[in-house]
Amino acid sequence: MEMRRMLARRRGSRIVGERTVVTVGDDHARWFYDRFCSSAERMINNGKNNVLKRMIDGKRLQDARGFCACGECEIIDGIPLSYAYCCKEAMDVGSARSVAANNLANKIGSLSCVTKHSSFYSLCLDIEVLNMLSNHKGVCTQWPGMEETLTSRDYRYIAYRAFSYWTHGDDCRGNTLEPPLCVLHKIIQKFPMEDDSSLEQRGLLNVFGIGFYNEYEDQD
Repeated sequence: MEMRRMLARRRGSRIVGERTVVTVGDDHARWFYDRFCSSAERMINNGKNNVLKRMIDGKRLQDARGFCACGECEIIDGIPLSYAYCCKEAMDVGSARSVAANNLANKIGSLSCVTKHSSFYSLCLDIEVLNMLSNHKGVCTQWPGMEETLTSRDYRYIAYRAFSYWTHGDDCRGNTLEPPLCVLHKIIQKFPMEDDSSLEQRGLLNVFGIGFYNEYEDQD
């Protein structure tokens, strides 16, 4: 709520509690990160994983081999602590399994990793499919732009949203359900960080761009 009030003040809203939507472009990146993204990332970086419904050990960011059971996880610079988990962990939470963990576990089934699912590549990594999904309101509530203008960073975000919608449906709104590290690694393999200017940014702004924060909603 603090972020929404701040944005409302920025736009001059006088209605207390009014939800104000602000579309932010890349030219606003520095202001947006300092005033909004950094606040969101502090909440995201508190270590609480919303899929597993538990805190993540800070040591995980040092080496994925200590927790990866699928063989596909690799540590990625700048990711939040809450993203440092393996898809297979959704299978191991027993009776305390959340709806989100159950959704992920159902996608994995008997596979060694959710990225081995026959639909994962076609839905989450195929550029032509991602171009179509970028117009799907369940995937991207805000249109990311013309296909010819999309960067690797844009595709990383669309791919993340495609995975989230494929796995969790409408429950993925707000970008609070973290993708497993194996999924994020595959997305970055397909759409490398070096292919655009994202290395100039910080945190998830580096990985996903402004779109992640435009749609991010803190859990009140």
